Amino acid sequence: MGKLASHFGVGLEEDQVKIFTHALRNNTTYQVDIAFDRCLNECQFMPRLADVHQRMPEMRWPPENPGAFVLNGRPILDLVREVAREIEPNYDKLDVDTPQGQDDIFHTCFRANRLRYERMGIDCSKWDKQPARRAG
Repeated sequence: MGKLASHFGVGLEEDQVKIFTHALRNNTTYQVDIAFDRCLNECQFMPRLADVHQRMPEMRWPPENPGAFVLNGRPILDLVREVAREIEPNYDKLDVDTPQGQDDIFHTCFRANRLRYERMGIDCSKWDKQPARRAG
């Protein structure tokens, strides 16, 4: 709202902010951001709630980006495999044709991906319960 107010050169009173906040409470940040951006580009004056709602997308979340699974031109699985090889030096020798080998690969990749997240600074403590290993 501050961006809109600044762009249109108007001051916002606390009551106005409360009204907007209350009226938009059930919309996602994606919807509000898109609506506000559209108002910046399409409105000639500070938009009213009706203007914002007219420009609100129906989709609550952005469409999935197929490029989200590729980082710097590399698939995420390649990044996980690098860390998996650090954790398990015999990673490339694990037998994908046996249930035990598949289980070992799965759990090594699970641990590697978690370590990759931790290295990015993501707190993984909420994921402490690991999937149960199959009996060999």
